[in-house]
Amino acid sequence: MRRFWACIAATLFLLTAGGCERFVPLSASPAQVAKDAGEVVDDSQIVVLARTGAAAESLVSKAQQAGFTLIERDTLDGLGLRMLVFKIPSGMLGPAAIRQLEAFEPGVTAGVNHAYTLSQARAPRPRVFASRKLSWPDQGCASRFPAIGMIDGPVDIDERSLAGARVQQRIFGGQPSGESLDHGTTTAAILIGEGRLRRTQLYSASVIADYRQRNQVASVDNLLRALNWMKISRVRLVNISLEGPYNRLLDRGFQQALGDGMIVVASVGNGGPQSPPRFPASFAGVVGITAVDAGNAIYSSAARGGQVDFAAPGVDVFVPTDAGGRYVTGTSVAAPFVTAIIAAQSSPRDSVKSITAGLARSSVDLGVRGRDTIYGSGLARLAATCG
Repeated sequence: MRRFWACIAATLFLLTAGGCERFVPLSASPAQVAKDAGEVVDDSQIVVLARTGAAAESLVSKAQQAGFTLIERDTLDGLGLRMLVFKIPSGMLGPAAIRQLEAFEPGVTAGVNHAYTLSQARAPRPRVFASRKLSWPDQGCASRFPAIGMIDGPVDIDERSLAGARVQQRIFGGQPSGESLDHGTTTAAILIGEGRLRRTQLYSASVIADYRQRNQVASVDNLLRALNWMKISRVRLVNISLEGPYNRLLDRGFQQALGDGMIVVASVGNGGPQSPPRFPASFAGVVGITAVDAGNAIYSSAARGGQVDFAAPGVDVFVPTDAGGRYVTGTSVAAPFVTAIIAAQSSPRDSVKSITAGLARSSVDLGVRGRDTIYGSGLARLAATCG
């Protein structure tokens, strides 16, 4: 499936004679689209992306005449897009609203406001093993990237393990709260906590909030705002420990960011071996990460498929906290370990292809010989000592 998407990616962002972008979305299974229909933050909302301000204004005028109510508008300069959020007219369903809005203005992309969840679970029993398996030194590594990003929950910047770390945080969702605050702070600690990456600044985009139909999730519009912030802040390497259904709006945004050279590392999700592809890890060009335990056994709830590029520790991983520490589990725990390895040994000028090739060479092959749908290219490790 990954190869199929890679072939599709080769056709993306073609230019017509008039110089207009032609967005080519992935081909999603109708059955899976129907299954994911309820995974939204608010089924009365439709989000639309337009390439130009003129197209956005034209759409607003036509949509309002048809009974749509404009709730919010944003200019996503980093992605080169305009984003509009509409309330659907009473009695109209999402698919009909999408068809009507896209018919009003050729070239726009409309979609429902899907919800994306945190890919972390509480660990049942303790293990302290992650750094050893990654060949990560106790003193940490200097980052070769002056800035790295994370799109996640909020970060408690007063956490003792983050003392001295440089964090620039922007809240795109609601105010910090229990689970999302723990998740975001854990991800940050794995990236830039004591003994982790040094000499870098973390751009933390908090996108988790409570919505009318779902609590503690990230919405499509806030994910796009966060991605845009990374682009305009010139953040080249971004960690995303979130998972959710395929969405054409996210597809368009990630195609733009990846096409401009952004490197995205994402957790493949905790839906189990039979899980359908979860996004953004399943977008072509995103580095998808699964989780293993201390014995290199795959995390039982990890998703599988061609989207899996590498494995990293993600079962019963110890993370220090002001209260002493906690053990966490999930593919979202594994992803920032790989992001940190990339920051420590790759150049910001390297392409995703060269970065993943380097990671594959230094990885420990797991499972069947060669790349597979469970472990990808194997357990990611530092290629050599770092400074």
